[in-house]
Amino acid sequence: MAVNIFDKLNKEIDNNKLSHAYLIETNNCDACLNDLKSIIKRICCQNEYSNNCDKCNICHLIDIDSFPNYILVKNEGTTIKKSQIIELKRKLDFKPIYSDNNVYVIQNVEKLNSSSSNTMLKMIEEPEDNIYCFLLTNNKENVIPTIQSRCELLKVNYSNADIFSYLGIDNEKKEFYLDILLKYLDKIENEKKLSIYYNKSILLKNISDKSDIEILFKIMFDIYDSFFRKKSGFDYNNEYSQFNFLEKKSIKNLESKMDIIAKCLNDMSINFNLDLFLDKFVIEMGEVDG
Repeated sequence: MAVNIFDKLNKEIDNNKLSHAYLIETNNCDACLNDLKSIIKRICCQNEYSNNCDKCNICHLIDIDSFPNYILVKNEGTTIKKSQIIELKRKLDFKPIYSDNNVYVIQNVEKLNSSSSNTMLKMIEEPEDNIYCFLLTNNKENVIPTIQSRCELLKVNYSNADIFSYLGIDNEKKEFYLDILLKYLDKIENEKKLSIYYNKSILLKNISDKSDIEILFKIMFDIYDSFFRKKSGFDYNNEYSQFNFLEKKSIKNLESKMDIIAKCLNDMSINFNLDLFLDKFVIEMGEVDG
């Protein structure tokens, strides 16, 4: 966790000085969102918040993006549409029932198009009581200046290898996961025709536990994100050089596949049939390439 930034937000909560809108620039939006949820829990908790508290179900619902007074907005495809912001505004018009506050997060806020940006700007310009906004971006310069100027600006950077320490993975287990992913992604990206077969011959041959599958997908997202950042001119993880077959992929291709992986990670929060889940995943990955 990027301690200084989140310590700052905790102190602002303690002193009742939390701003109504923050723009957070980060090199890892997913890690930042995970860390930010500890702040959202404090804002929404009606008890005295503490880690691993079991007095209510609020923290669990926030973890799985299902708490009614916490709204997460992501891009649909390449943009965040005006209709998504209008729907967000509609939900925020209702007074919070399960909490004293409403909180919303816009992930990859730079993907707002011109019309959705204008709608978003109006919401920030005319803040309502008990509504807190967090806008996440990998480059604040891609966010329109009028939105930048109306938010408190924060910056959170994560180390390239942060995903492994964040997940508590030691070097031996790290090599195990990377070896499986190298074989799996090489087949999916370069051979394709037998993609469903690769689930059983590579992935499920080595791993059958759903929690391990979730870890694999988190690392997989980080791999694609690293090559996306490399093509975008940002810092990237040199440890993934063995996946260099992804260098030939376009930014749009990598971004589309990251969207698929992110959706899969979100779907893992509910019960699912592992075989059907993985079959759907490799089919959707193949459809991106046409």
